Amino acid sequence: IMQTDAIVLFELPNTMTLKDSKQNILDAINSTKNDVGGGLQPIEINGYFGCAGGNIYHAVTWYTETTYYQLAASLKLPLPQLEEIANSIPLK
Repeated sequence: IMQTDAIVLFELPNTMTLKDSKQNILDAINSTKNDVGGGLQPIEINGYFGCAGGNIYHAVTWYTETTYYQLAASLKLPLPQLEEIANSIPLK
């Protein structure tokens, strides 16, 4: 995905509570805070807590009450634009 012009949306069932989902993202952000080239940054997608960035996987990730979302894209796509796309996705 990162080496092409692709944008891919992953949607999976979320079996966690929103509190646990947020903690999962906070743990991911914390685990990447010292990464060379940048770690994950907290964001909000349609009112839901999420994260964006990373130096391994260029993506925006968030959870709703029922669904885990990850929007992954080429490194050519700026993260702010990827966030705009994520905010335009109808949520389940």
